[in-house]
Amino acid sequence: MLEREDSDAVYIIARKNGQAGVIKNRKAIINFAYQNIEYDDYNEVFMLERSSKIGIASIDGKLIIPVEYEQINMNGIYLETVAFDGAITYFNAKGEKQENTKYESILKTNNENYFITIDKQGRYGIIDREGQTVLENTYQYLEYVYEDYFIASNDNGNLGIINKMGDIVVEFKYEVLQKVDNSNMVEAKILKQDITELYSSKLEKVYTNKKVSVYSYEDHIEVASQDKIEYFDVQGNKIEDVQISNTKQPQHIGPYHKVYYGYGECYYTKEIEE
Repeated sequence: MLEREDSDAVYIIARKNGQAGVIKNRKAIINFAYQNIEYDDYNEVFMLERSSKIGIASIDGKLIIPVEYEQINMNGIYLETVAFDGAITYFNAKGEKQENTKYESILKTNNENYFITIDKQGRYGIIDREGQTVLENTYQYLEYVYEDYFIASNDNGNLGIINKMGDIVVEFKYEVLQKVDNSNMVEAKILKQDITELYSSKLEKVYTNKKVSVYSYEDHIEVASQDKIEYFDVQGNKIEDVQISNTKQPQHIGPYHKVYYGYGECYYTKEIEE
């Protein structure tokens, strides 16, 4: 069963007499005439297979790419069709043929204004919703963070953060750089030195320490080092003297173990009482 966030419709890929079809709200929108049907939730289309040939149907069941190709690859918002003679043609998710594309793949982001592009040399760049170039394809890797910011990798393989103009906002010196779940904070790591640094939603550095574990909760971030626990709200502001349920505290902080001693209180120790 398929569910879409913006729709109350229920889609079911079902089989009848050994053939696959699609039912929407108890009505067949794709007839039971295919060997196999798969749903691509990225582009919201159905991939159809019949007699070892492949085609594409829209979410409403309309055939938008005929069932005549040997292979179809989902390259972001591009659908790459491979004919039996090896000819490659690109379509968008509406089934419209894309002429003279210079990109191998175009990827959606969580911001409708930006798409990440990958060219035929594997370089990453950015275009806007109109297809206009925002950043040329000069990066080894790009990942959308939030607002107008992107995690980027340079030619040395180091990670940093840039804005839509390509200006460096966080220095290219990290081996791990990722958005902290449920927040607008960014966690950065220098693995060789076991250093963790945290950046706020304004991309200001708010924390640096070694041997650190970061825990994400619905309304706060918990940062546990070898000797103490510190708390930040989801924007990266430090929280002082906060009372947080012990059920949200980690079982381990480095070599230390959590021990309860009554009334919901706990402490951390290297020794576990038998």
